[in-house]
Order: sequence, then C-alpha cells, then structure tokens
Amino acid sequence: MKLLLLVFVLGFGLGGWLGMNLGQGNDLFSNPFASKAMVDNAKASGSKLLQQGKDTVQEKAPLLLEQGKDALQDGKAVVKEKVQELQQ
Repeated sequence: MKLLLLVFVLGFGLGGWLGMNLGQGNDLFSNPFASKAMVDNAKASGSKLLQQGKDTVQEKAPLLLEQGKDALQDGKAVVKEKVQELQQ
C-alpha cells in the first residue's frame, strides 16, 4: 500500500513536471518554473530592431528613388551619346 502511494506521488510529480514543460513548449526535462525574462527581452529587442529598420527604410526610400531616377537619366544620356557616335 505504501509502495502504491509512493508510485502515485512520484508519477503525479513527474507527470506534472513533464506536462508543464510540454504545455509551455519547453524541453521536457527543463525547469518549468524558470523565468522567461531573457526570452522576452530578446523578443522585445528584435521587435524594436525591426521597427527601427522599417522607419529607416520609409525615411530613406524617397531619397533613394530620386537618386535612382537621376542615375537612370544620366545613363540614358550616355547611351544616347554612344549611339550617335556609332552612327557617324
């Protein structure tokens, strides 16, 4: 009877441990009570970095488009000159 009680207590404890880890998406034998602060900090830093990148792209896009248009016009003029030279 004592052995049966011991098996139930150990089974319940181990099952709870594994169940909590499984439910939280952790490794089965990791600490289910460990702080998630480091993971949360990493996610927050990544989100902040993505937002800053998005803001930078939106800020610089018009300047880059203008520079691209200017380069295209310059290239067009050079090609036109070369074609005229070849036709002569």
